[in-house]
Amino acid sequence: MKNLLIFFILFGTAINAQDRYDFSRIKSSPNLQKLLLKIMQENGKNDESLIKHIKESKIVDGISIHPNWSTYSSKVTVKGMHYNGIPISTAIFYSNGVKLTTDSIAYSAKNILQTLEAKNGLTITYNNRRTYNWDKETVNINLSIKLINGKNLAFLGNKDYAILNIKFKPTYKIPLAHIHSKIKTYDKQPDYTLVSQTSNLNYDIVVNNIKVVETYSRDRLRLNKYITDNITNVKIIVKPNPDYKEGLHYSARILDLNNHKELKEIKGAFISDRTVVFETNFNSELPYYPNAWTTGIDLRKEKNLKEKIIAFYKKLGKAIIENDEEVLNNIFYQRQYEIQQLDYDTRFQTARTMWRNLLRLKENKKYTISNDFEIEFSANGKLIYPHPKDINQMLIFEKGNYGEELNFYFYQPKGLNELKLIR
Repeated sequence: MKNLLIFFILFGTAINAQDRYDFSRIKSSPNLQKLLLKIMQENGKNDESLIKHIKESKIVDGISIHPNWSTYSSKVTVKGMHYNGIPISTAIFYSNGVKLTTDSIAYSAKNILQTLEAKNGLTITYNNRRTYNWDKETVNINLSIKLINGKNLAFLGNKDYAILNIKFKPTYKIPLAHIHSKIKTYDKQPDYTLVSQTSNLNYDIVVNNIKVVETYSRDRLRLNKYITDNITNVKIIVKPNPDYKEGLHYSARILDLNNHKELKEIKGAFISDRTVVFETNFNSELPYYPNAWTTGIDLRKEKNLKEKIIAFYKKLGKAIIENDEEVLNNIFYQRQYEIQQLDYDTRFQTARTMWRNLLRLKENKKYTISNDFEIEFSANGKLIYPHPKDINQMLIFEKGNYGEELNFYFYQPKGLNELKLIR
């Protein structure tokens, strides 16, 4: 990655600071670049290489991207720079952000902290580290307090200063990136979870006739995403471990982690040389039940099912490599919406992190699709999960999947002739 470093010190004529360069009014990466060009123009510093770099950059999803992936860094010292009236001594501009250092006068650190908290809300600082972070939808704001004559955050001195980093994020246009705004919250938000208590045992979990394939940590499995009505069946198939002959025990509880209430206790048993099956039902009332696979057809009768699975992965691989955001949004939207609604997850980061990780795969030029796989049927044949045998995942890119899991559950809605991704 190329890097263009520019350093210039400008001394403008003394003008009321409120009428000049106020960084608190900058709301986007393009506006930030316009401010830099304005500072250069008004102070007689027209750096041709920097101007060329900015003009060559394109605005994609609200942020600046240079065709050669190069970045620039421009350090500016000029009179009249401020953040909502708080004097700024130095500004370091870069492609989609700016690093501001306040003057060490007139309680600048205290004033900018109060200004940011009034605008963005209180945030947590740990162990008096004097660092604050606000992660917003379109911008990340980081503030670091530097003590000169202050004692601590409660007693900031008049000479203490601050370093403020502002980095703008993409402003996504795709609906998937705005799922959080569609999520409803409720007075009662059950979070049904199976908690297993065991060690050195292998076991399978089947929820509502769906064999769970996801990796769950600390023997906890959140159940909401597998629930479609008010009665849920849970089956645990515990298998013997040939390396351990004695002392193997399994038990479990079903909890609502929202209120830490125990709903069911699965009384345990010692496991010796035979498979043991535990099964129970519980009342699984939710404020929202997804359609999920309930509107699907019985795929056990489908003759061309393998061909449809391969066709789906060809469509997905092609859309990733060609960066076809509309197709990718259509593939993942319903799945992501249902999962976040069942988790009552209103965070904007959830879907956007998944989306960014997905788009990273476009760096690849080739991919491989499994042609040798077994199909597992669940939910009376309405839900399927392909298990690849020839490669690790159903879809693998030449540079790897960057940790992205590309094995999915599918169903086929009534009236359609193609599979839809649902979990």
